[in-house]
Amino acid sequence: MVSFVNFLSLLLLLLGGSRAQKDKKNVLFVAVDDLRPELGAYGADYVSTPNIDSLASKSILFERAYCQVAVCSPSRASLLTGRRPDTNHVWRISDDEYWRTTSNATNATTIPQYFKENGYISIGMGKIFHPGAPGGNNDELYSWSLPYFEPSTPRRMFNAAQGAAWYSFSNLFDNDFDDGKVSQNAINLLEQLKQNRSDGDSRPFFMAIGFMKPHLPFYCPSQYYDLYPGPDEIKLPNNPDPPQGMPHIAWTVWREMRNYYPSTSAMGGCTRVAGVSLNNPNCSLTSNETREARRGYYACTSYVDAQVGKIMSALDSQGFANDTIVVLWGDHGFHLGELGMWSKNTNFEDATRVPFILHVPGVTDNGMKTDALVELIDLFPSLTELAGIDVPPMCTENSPKSIACVEGSSVAPLLKNPSMEWKKGAFSQYPRPTSGLPQILGRPEFDDNENGESVMGYSVRVDDYRFTEWYRFNRTTSTPNFTDIWGTELYNHTTPTVFFDDENTNLASRPNMADKVQELRAILQAGWRGALPNVTTDTTPAPSATLSQTATPSRSPIPTTAGPGEASSKGAGVALIKTMALVIPTVLEENFTQADGGKGQNIKDAFSFSLDKVDNLYQWDSSKSLFKFSFTERGVAYNEKETSTQLAETSFQTSGKTDLQLKFDPTPTLKWGINFVGVVKVIHSNGDENVLYMPGTRTYDPAGITGDPHASERIGPSCSRTQAAITLSQFMAVRLGATLEQVRAVQEACRPLVSRYHGRIALFDWIFLQIQETVFDKRDVTPYPEYLKQLMRSNLFELDDKRDHTRSYLISYNEGNARPPVQYYRKVEAKDKVGDILSADDLEEFYKITQ
Repeated sequence: MVSFVNFLSLLLLLLGGSRAQKDKKNVLFVAVDDLRPELGAYGADYVSTPNIDSLASKSILFERAYCQVAVCSPSRASLLTGRRPDTNHVWRISDDEYWRTTSNATNATTIPQYFKENGYISIGMGKIFHPGAPGGNNDELYSWSLPYFEPSTPRRMFNAAQGAAWYSFSNLFDNDFDDGKVSQNAINLLEQLKQNRSDGDSRPFFMAIGFMKPHLPFYCPSQYYDLYPGPDEIKLPNNPDPPQGMPHIAWTVWREMRNYYPSTSAMGGCTRVAGVSLNNPNCSLTSNETREARRGYYACTSYVDAQVGKIMSALDSQGFANDTIVVLWGDHGFHLGELGMWSKNTNFEDATRVPFILHVPGVTDNGMKTDALVELIDLFPSLTELAGIDVPPMCTENSPKSIACVEGSSVAPLLKNPSMEWKKGAFSQYPRPTSGLPQILGRPEFDDNENGESVMGYSVRVDDYRFTEWYRFNRTTSTPNFTDIWGTELYNHTTPTVFFDDENTNLASRPNMADKVQELRAILQAGWRGALPNVTTDTTPAPSATLSQTATPSRSPIPTTAGPGEASSKGAGVALIKTMALVIPTVLEENFTQADGGKGQNIKDAFSFSLDKVDNLYQWDSSKSLFKFSFTERGVAYNEKETSTQLAETSFQTSGKTDLQLKFDPTPTLKWGINFVGVVKVIHSNGDENVLYMPGTRTYDPAGITGDPHASERIGPSCSRTQAAITLSQFMAVRLGATLEQVRAVQEACRPLVSRYHGRIALFDWIFLQIQETVFDKRDVTPYPEYLKQLMRSNLFELDDKRDHTRSYLISYNEGNARPPVQYYRKVEAKDKVGDILSADDLEEFYKITQ
């Protein structure tokens, strides 16, 4: 048996020790969905983006940056792992294409994960990974130090707009929308990080902030629409028709835009198939609709720009501006009617070219531009080099699959010489057919959407041309058949770039271009390794790019609850808890051997804690703020997965049946007086379990419904083979004051083997308070509404909002992917209390629709 002293020493080293680290910079990683480089900084002075322009003025701006796949999920998977789509086996948005399960490489380390493993506090919010299964539920099990912040826009916004593709809201404000919530969360966290820094926690941070707009639908407050003239004055695209000579397979039917009603209702039933002219007016938006849509896109771009400005202001006011690398990128481009297309899903310049702006304090402060060909996949090695941590090696064709390596190049040399010779080409690709995209014309055997990808379009952008060729593709082996060609495209970029007015004529079939086709085909088929820059990566950043700071131990911070009022920057968001003095008497070693009996008194007086070193972040009360101890057989983490994995290697045996995982999860005393219950969980080898409560501990229960906190009453069955279910008392403590982050932290243990049935009751408001979000089996649904009835009758929370407009709430029941969520919805008034909003009748109705 491992010595308890050694075990405790290891624990204290992990949790509270200090060590010197290399000087590291913070990283602010800003992703903007569907953002094309139509910004003031890129020459589009008719688009109002003063904050992004200001950032660009002290950054290096990459004028020719390209994504690897022009759609959200595969593009993000590629840049976040530093692996090409054919390595990740992720080419589209699909639940069965999650890189950790599909990749050729067994090591699928992500950028935030890599920074976390190098001593950073890794924080994520908004849209970074693609939501849901394709992104591994924000890759929560691996990438983040804190539970992920993911807001939800109330369905009422979509109802109010009646499903239109664009809509201006005159009675809503920035923080009523997801991106406003995300920016406020970032501001709150920067404030808390500043406080932690002042108190001696000098660990650098990696903060990833993902904005949803200007993704469809183009919804935002009216003040951003007002920045632009009426639709009659919005410029139409110069090239509204498909390229001459374009192969049909290169086309997209832009189904995403067609999903919105009524603005696109006239396009219903139109498909791009043989015999239907690509210029069919029934397949196009009217000129007025085109102007309206473009105006909506610009308005949403300006809305996001405002959020960027707020965050940059907070970065400066909290004293991080001189120590923080800032990178802003778009995951792909966007067609706004050019070439007769909308949205993305193509290999054209409009869909693959992206904004890429990189600020490195002391290096790029005077601003610079480069027309070097760069790719989003270059982000991983670039950020690690510039931040001052070890740069993952370049993957070779023979690299072991188990190592962390990258398939992009650091752009750091371009910061020293923006005009230096760089890559020969930037590579993108897109599959056909896939959902909502054209059938493969003339080859009916492939018209059934065979496995999602049966033909792959590979595209290379070189200095003067774009060359694209479509090949029969084997998705199992991730290889193209270069002898089975389905279409060839060649577009001229030798003349000065016209803004979003390129690639109008396919030159591939012209006799005088035959040699150029062969030349570029050779580059395309040689792949990215044949186009790398001829430089040796210097992994030591320049002195001006080095942050001098001392980092504390590699322990993930623990989230705590925040008070209501998310729009307030004071005290909201997620607090980061610093090192705590933890004292554990050796009597534990004796008492653990008796824990199997299930008697709480056996561990009486076995625990003592000192909270003297804990900052008074939220009025800590050491007599009520208790700690949780989790026992698991296989070392499954309850909350702090990173620490748990390390401790599992030196676990403490008890009677040969259980492994010890020592976990703590303090919760501050909320203004409602609710606290966590200290609990010990013992899970036996045969699957049986005991839940023991810390003696003498009770939960303050304002609703008066939890009963005996020592009882082991469960809200549902165990959701993991090695993790006990959340007890009713714990459930009360977590839910009645929890932000969404804390709710998800509690769910973390259940995520690997989550039940198929999910139930959720959520209140959407400025407080963004998640009342209930738990996992249970359908057979246990009966007590669930009964419990919530009593909870909501307590009228504990008042909606402290003085605005006179209405809002709504949503009750949702979701049976996994079996069918869409069942929703129960109605409007409420600002003066309503939660207990009034979610009445017993409402819950009874909810119960009926879940049966």
